[in-house]
Amino acid sequence: MKLLIMSLITPPGISIFLCLLALYFFGYKRKLSAYLLLAAIVFGWVFSTSAMGRLLATGLIAHTPTQPTYERLRRMDLDMIIVLTRGNTLTGSGEWIPSADTYQRVAQSFEIQDKVSSRVPVLISGGKTYGHRYPSEAAVAKNYFTRSRAQVTPVLIEETSLNTKESALEVSRILKENVAKDVLLVTDELHMLRSLAAYRARGINPIAYPVYVLQRGEMGLADYLPSWRGVTLNAKVLREIYGIAGYVLSGDMRLADVFDDGVVPVIVK
Repeated sequence: MKLLIMSLITPPGISIFLCLLALYFFGYKRKLSAYLLLAAIVFGWVFSTSAMGRLLATGLIAHTPTQPTYERLRRMDLDMIIVLTRGNTLTGSGEWIPSADTYQRVAQSFEIQDKVSSRVPVLISGGKTYGHRYPSEAAVAKNYFTRSRAQVTPVLIEETSLNTKESALEVSRILKENVAKDVLLVTDELHMLRSLAAYRARGINPIAYPVYVLQRGEMGLADYLPSWRGVTLNAKVLREIYGIAGYVLSGDMRLADVFDDGVVPVIVK
């Protein structure tokens, strides 16, 4: 049901809805039908371009801290590195592997661990989003990486949460159990603002380490033309915007949690 609602309130769904309305009014209100069809085409075009996706993403990353340097992280004496997953992929052989987004995030967390301190444990957070019969995202990511690297330090997994809000709740409990206060949060830059807000709402103010996924540099003609890359980018950005709005309206976080500077010391309740 949630997926259906999200599909209807994102640009492809809205464009399809406008087309259906145009078809409905075609028989007796031709002018209105033409306007609806034109709106569907324009709306679908604009929100299928990388240019619009990058424009919308600006609002998210403008309030996201930049990556701290490894030297700065070494001086902070971190207690834990938290990394948030985003999906698994089922291969043709029936094996579950991390999705591209999950792989990028977890790989970055282990690189940080190697560069900063091998004693800092990595906590992978991600539950059984595909159902109880299937492995959790955290377990899949851990198994995938432990096969390809000699892991000396402990790798913890949190495999109960199904979304960002639940991740913050479950991770706060784990941090308290491990007396971890100075923590690093790793996720992609588009997801970082919502993640930080969810964690701040639980009394945790982690150091943000956004994984850069957004294309930089000048835009060319291709960025203003509809493309699958544009569709997926707009969908990701809108998902984050709707997610933040939903959490604020439901009372799960405050606007102050969203736009916090990140300079307040870490507090684990």
